[in-house]
Amino acid sequence: MAKLVFKNDKNNTLVEMLKFSTKHKRKIPYEKKYTKDFGFWLVKDDGIYLMSPTKENFVLNDVGVIYADGYSPDNDDIRQKMHRVSPDDFAEFIPVTSVQKKAVLEGRNSPDDFAEFIPVTSVQKKAVLEGRKITINLTETEIEITI
Repeated sequence: MAKLVFKNDKNNTLVEMLKFSTKHKRKIPYEKKYTKDFGFWLVKDDGIYLMSPTKENFVLNDVGVIYADGYSPDNDDIRQKMHRVSPDDFAEFIPVTSVQKKAVLEGRNSPDDFAEFIPVTSVQKKAVLEGRKITINLTETEIEITI
């Protein structure tokens, strides 16, 4: 299993990317179909990253994607790590639930606010509140998303 962690940066790129995608039609990769679901594209090519699932390009301060921790093209051992995730390049639409969408967009200010929407442990609450990150666990047959 591969664990991919996507942290929001100082420019709030992850939040802004999700806001951007709510204002545009969201596309399914490799198909001529759109979805009403909210989410991101999970992409593996020169790195592993999340990007807006829209036909229109999202860019904020010259940044259009959020790389998973340790999977940026700047990382020295990127090829071996990426091959362990998948030998092939891919793009996959990763839907987020309305609860997950709300958690990303609002960035809870207190553990009590966060606990109202997502039942998590106190350790998980603290991690999300401090960094508003998205974690994706991949196996050959499943994708698990936690925020």
